[in-house]
Amino acid sequence: MKKSNIMKTFEEQFNQILIEKFFVAEDDILDNSRFLVELNFELIDIVNFIIEVQNKFKVVIPRHDVKHVLTVGGAKMYIKQRLKVYNYDYNN
Repeated sequence: MKKSNIMKTFEEQFNQILIEKFFVAEDDILDNSRFLVELNFELIDIVNFIIEVQNKFKVVIPRHDVKHVLTVGGAKMYIKQRLKVYNYDYNN
């Protein structure tokens, strides 16, 4: 049985973006995976990923903060920090 979006953890929702929108294999989603190297993203994929994340989690990632989105773990940590600023709780 699938969980509704509200019941999914932050990790599940984050991973869902990578799996469904960018066709990343779940086994490849590791904290040290670099988007441009291990996940084979192109620069346009990074831009599209940031747009997806902003829409999904209702956060803003300023251009000067994109450097925090170079690895999966860095992106997760940065987005979680942004969610705390906006008082969102995604169970993590």
